[in-house]
Amino acid sequence: MKKKFEQKWWHKSVVYQIYPKSFNDTTGSGEGDIRGIIEKLDYLKELGV
Repeated sequence: MKKKFEQKWWHKSVVYQIYPKSFNDTTGSGEGDIRGIIEKLDYLKELGV
């Protein structure tokens, strides 16, 4: 008996990825950091992420 094809959840989903190193620098080092992501959470929420 053939198994019914089940579509995986990720076939119809959108995935967002943030590269912390280039996203937002809060220390002035020239490299982004986790604090930079946290600082922009409201902005990301506005985008619907």
